[in-house]
Amino acid sequence: MGEERTNGIWGTPLFRVLRWVPVIFMVVTMLWGYYVFVVQICLFEMDSLWGKSFTLVIYHLSFIFFFWAHFKTMITYCKPVPPEFKIPQDIVHKIKTTESDEEISEILQKFTHSRKLTLEMRSIKNQIRYCEICWIIKPDRCHHCNICGRCFLKKDHHCPWVNNCIAFDNYKFFVLFVNYAFTYCFLVTCLALPYFIQAWNEEIRTLGQHQIMSGFFVVVIWLILVTPLYATHLYLVRMNRSTVEFSYPPIFTTGPDKKGFSLGIFDNIAEVFGRDKRKWAFPIFSSLGDGITFPTRYSRLRSTNEECSPISANVDP
Repeated sequence: MGEERTNGIWGTPLFRVLRWVPVIFMVVTMLWGYYVFVVQICLFEMDSLWGKSFTLVIYHLSFIFFFWAHFKTMITYCKPVPPEFKIPQDIVHKIKTTESDEEISEILQKFTHSRKLTLEMRSIKNQIRYCEICWIIKPDRCHHCNICGRCFLKKDHHCPWVNNCIAFDNYKFFVLFVNYAFTYCFLVTCLALPYFIQAWNEEIRTLGQHQIMSGFFVVVIWLILVTPLYATHLYLVRMNRSTVEFSYPPIFTTGPDKKGFSLGIFDNIAEVFGRDKRKWAFPIFSSLGDGITFPTRYSRLRSTNEECSPISANVDP
């Protein structure tokens, strides 16, 4: 269930190698930026020892958290769909040879009922969702990635900058990665601005000043690119929606509902970051749930109605 499947060009060895190009490009760029800021600005341009020390401490804290979150997002293995969701070959054959959507729906209903699978979401045909590549019943919020070649629990998107799918197991790490990327770029932009202006005003510039100017332009470009991404995922976390669900609202038995998984702002944040606020800032796993079943506002409503329903009592005469 966890193996990658070859899907045309996506599964070729050449493409698997090329997938690392964006990662290498970003790491090399950041390491070059590290040299420019630490060596050319902090060590060569700053005069105050106190200013150097304070700037280096703040910079390295931002740099470490940024790369820590990036590394965890990249290396985290997103666990596969559990084996009980695998469709047996005999049922696969029935689905392939059946032309009626109603019959397919009945086959899927019987199979999921026999496995006691809990499913809230439905396909656009109002059927139980299944993958025709992996041949599994899709748990709620599960989607297939053509690049990785398999289905992911609570898939958000495939990120080229970490060469990994962003899904249930590493989504918190990705949000922190984007957060610390924004913080890092914003911090460096503010700290390097006076030295960029100084180098810009020089008629004859040294090699170090050219590097400062180039590095400043690069970090500003990164800041411009990461800001809308950061804002988008802040919104998605607040609404408890994935990138897939932002584009295609989840469909339930009652129909499409983009707010179907919304539980309130704090509970939505807790779904990703957990309830222990001491762990929120660190790229360590603390998300709630198992990635297979998720509370919805419908299940919350049913629970509330059951708790509020009157309890009948037998009164002896």
